[in-house]
Amino acid sequence: MTDDPSTADLEARIDDLETTAEGALQIAQNALQQQSELESRIEELESENDRLEFRIAELELKSDEQADKEYKLLTREEKHDRIIDDLLRRAQAVASGKAKVEYSDVMHGTFDSKPSPDHCYTLMKEVGERPGFQYNEPTGAGNIHLRVDLSDVTESLAAKANTEFSRAKKEGTEEAD
Repeated sequence: MTDDPSTADLEARIDDLETTAEGALQIAQNALQQQSELESRIEELESENDRLEFRIAELELKSDEQADKEYKLLTREEKHDRIIDDLLRRAQAVASGKAKVEYSDVMHGTFDSKPSPDHCYTLMKEVGERPGFQYNEPTGAGNIHLRVDLSDVTESLAAKANTEFSRAKKEGTEEAD
């Protein structure tokens, strides 16, 4: 056999191709290994995600149950205070110092859908009897709502705040003795 330059050249090219093929095979094997590891990690993460979703659902249920218990423990006066606080915050947020809330605002916003509709309307009516607040039942179009004008309630709220401050100060003094 003679070493023909074209045969030697072909053998060198074959060696290069074999080396390249071995490298490509190694890369492919590494890629398959990484894919397998990633698939395993994805399964772990999906399992962890399922566990966390279940735990979140449990906690949300407990939170809703706690909110129900807390609502049921509120006194009528505390329910009034929540409506008043919400309405006053709204009035303070606007330049006119006037605001109104409709049934849906109170029912779903203030109380997170806890009271019955009748009880919600009753609470609104009761708050509407306080100075500066007005409960309105439109005869025509419009929704039942509760209004406040800060200029009408500032004196009664100031009196309430002073009473609470005096009570807190007195209780604080008694504890110090």
